[in-house]
Amino acid sequence: MMTMNLDDLLPNVVDGQLSEAEQLHLGALLRDDPAAQQKYLDYLMLDAQLLWEKPVARASATRETADRSRWFSMPAVRWGLAASVLLLLGVASFFWVLDRRTQARVEVVDQLADWNVAIADAQTPDERKQRFDERADIFSKDVRLVRWPAEDKQLAQSLFENARAMAQQDNPLDVAERLDGISEKVLDWMHESSNTANLTRVTAMERHYLRFTERSLEKLQRAADSGAPDEAKQRRMDKVTRHIAKRAESRVAGEAEKTRKKASR
Repeated sequence: MMTMNLDDLLPNVVDGQLSEAEQLHLGALLRDDPAAQQKYLDYLMLDAQLLWEKPVARASATRETADRSRWFSMPAVRWGLAASVLLLLGVASFFWVLDRRTQARVEVVDQLADWNVAIADAQTPDERKQRFDERADIFSKDVRLVRWPAEDKQLAQSLFENARAMAQQDNPLDVAERLDGISEKVLDWMHESSNTANLTRVTAMERHYLRFTERSLEKLQRAADSGAPDEAKQRRMDKVTRHIAKRAESRVAGEAEKTRKKASR
């Protein structure tokens, strides 16, 4: 079956003869095409003017059919229906744009997290700086221009600043501390958004958290392997280790509490 274009659908619009499938197709044609929307309105306006000037009655129609036909032929009614169609399209478009904006925010956060991991994985300070410089301008604009909810904006800014700080480090312990700090912020986001974020989003943030923690432990190991630490260095290493262990214990306890609550229902 050939796909109908706007010109094919317009006569059926004014006659009230659109099938459900044709209504959906019309909506798709009009949704993102201002020229098509204007053509639709122009057609309805012309039809309304003609009806005012030359009302048409179908002599062979039954009274019920004629009454319904006259009712639908009234320009005000047609314009009301036209406005309703455009309103529905506008609402659909609004939610489509809103969904795209939400998706854009999600993608930027995920990309910022991946960028942090890539910088942490760099083998040399020069490589870390290069990886930062490659994306810094793009992400800086994203963080400034994207319309963020408060908690997402704070996390995005933290991820950007953490990437900047890691790019300036040449000591694995410094990088481990930065990763430990951003792990804490990701976990805070998960706690604050646990009742509003969907499962896919929470799972993605969980993955980022685990990767940051894993890299932090790797950098601690590299710091330990680089030679016997002095007292100050050992305290710093122990502090990061305690943070990781404390978060792990808290999360295990939290999951156990969730399991207990489910079992008691």
